[in-house]
Amino acid sequence: DTFTANTVSTDGGAVLNKGTTTLTNTTIENNKATGNGGAVYNAGQLKITGTTTMSGNVAKIGSNLYNTDAGTVNIEDVHDNVDLDYNPFTVTTAPSPSRTLFDQTGDIYNAGTMNITNSDLQLHNGINTNTTLTETAKKVGTVNIENSRIDLGGSGVAGDGTIYADTVNIKSGSKIQTHVSTDADGSHGKISANDITVSADNTSLGIIVGVGELAVGEKREYEVLDAKNGVSGEFENIANNKLYDIAAKGDGVYEISRKKEFCPEGNCDPNENATAKGWIDGTAITGNEVATDIQDKLNTLWQSDGCSDEVKTALDGLAPDVSPLIQAHATEITR
Repeated sequence: DTFTANTVSTDGGAVLNKGTTTLTNTTIENNKATGNGGAVYNAGQLKITGTTTMSGNVAKIGSNLYNTDAGTVNIEDVHDNVDLDYNPFTVTTAPSPSRTLFDQTGDIYNAGTMNITNSDLQLHNGINTNTTLTETAKKVGTVNIENSRIDLGGSGVAGDGTIYADTVNIKSGSKIQTHVSTDADGSHGKISANDITVSADNTSLGIIVGVGELAVGEKREYEVLDAKNGVSGEFENIANNKLYDIAAKGDGVYEISRKKEFCPEGNCDPNENATAKGWIDGTAITGNEVATDIQDKLNTLWQSDGCSDEVKTALDGLAPDVSPLIQAHATEITR
């Protein structure tokens, strides 16, 4: 099904649900509500599944989704098609995910219950991040995450990147990935709620650190889980970061320190290592969209995979082996 270019003078630009509705493989784009819920306004039981997408919708609050305190949203088996193998070295424009459930520039409002199950979601603009909301108004609703991967925003990523709620429960089989930096406004992707519970059953936290954030040997603490009443539980695993050591300090705070070696595994080609350091071991690039994207992507790849085959391929694209050219030039001079 497709809902496009609808305009309403109330709530729910495309879908207004007060009963029971399921959205499966549905495209909802370029709709407008004078009130709330540019794509969907929910005050009942709503299930979202398959390749459903929401983009370009407009509303006062909840351009993607507005879920009232009487509503329940079940997001099940939704897998955002974010190309993690995207190669920024072969294009001339910055990338965008080929398909995500929620438009990353739009907002989601949840005052009821949101259950995310068996899904992979990119939430670079978080939940309850509309700038018209007060801090108190943001911390409403319940978010339950189970057997799902959630990629939040933050450093190098457009959007607020914070999940705000009254209660957040990170249940078994879930992975949260966030991007941290104290650059610009000092914000970074995190979960901020009155109560946060984390299961130790096959859960993990991944943290990507912004370019130039920490020098070798420097340490800094980041509050990734911000709970007014304290965090209950801890992730079973902190994903290995090839460039930074990350240690849990308790109550949602993590200490991050830069490793002494840029390539601690010692398996990096000197030229590849030098190329990588030149790109990501310094100041963040501004003013050039493509260069910024290359830097952010390479930074993420290096922290996630170190000098893996994928990273080597990327580095070869940036600085291919020039020795044949040098040799040919030397031969020509000799002649």
